[in-house]
Amino acid sequence: DPITSESSYLKRQLSECSDIAVDLPAGLTVDAFADAVASCYGADLALSPDNLAAAWAAADWLELTAEDGLARRAEDYFFEEVATDHGLAAAVLRSCAAFLGGEVAGAGAGLLVRCLETLAASGGADSRWLEDVAALPLEEFQVVVEGMRARLAHDHDLMYTIVDHYLENHKGKLTEEEKSRLCYNVNCAKLSHHLFMHLVQNPRLPLRFVVQAMLVEQLHSHHS
Repeated sequence: DPITSESSYLKRQLSECSDIAVDLPAGLTVDAFADAVASCYGADLALSPDNLAAAWAAADWLELTAEDGLARRAEDYFFEEVATDHGLAAAVLRSCAAFLGGEVAGAGAGLLVRCLETLAASGGADSRWLEDVAALPLEEFQVVVEGMRARLAHDHDLMYTIVDHYLENHKGKLTEEEKSRLCYNVNCAKLSHHLFMHLVQNPRLPLRFVVQAMLVEQLHSHHS
């Protein structure tokens, strides 16, 4: 009863049989799984920058969405500790990379994007976090970009900056199709004027994307 009342995922799995085998998602360790399950029985998991990403991913996968469940505790920890500390945000960001493949990719990307927002808001004095993101393989970076598109609904400046940095660090390594797939996540209408002007003069971007961005801006200006 405790485990099925806390975890919607395990409630579905255990509805027909009380003895099941669980295949853990990529990146999620047995220890992280055990800690998440123990939290269903009232165990107090001490959250830290080292285990936050694992707890976040496990809570999302197991659907531990109770008011006082692990998902809420992980989110509270992020806002209380990580979101106010540049160093902690950078550490958590790096640990998210392990969860960008498979079933928990969405959760891993969601936490990583929150860390990016924290780091970008710090004023950019230390841009090593940009290098951490630029080192990701293309498929993992695509997951991050999609996560950013979901969260950054009204402002795409940060997304453009990160995509541009990724393209700069992968010169000659990406096909035109791959570059286009990344760029079309950026909504040009949601860029500041400064970055839009940077975009239309940016030789790293696919020409077709730049031309379409200029046409959209021209149409927008005409309507205005």
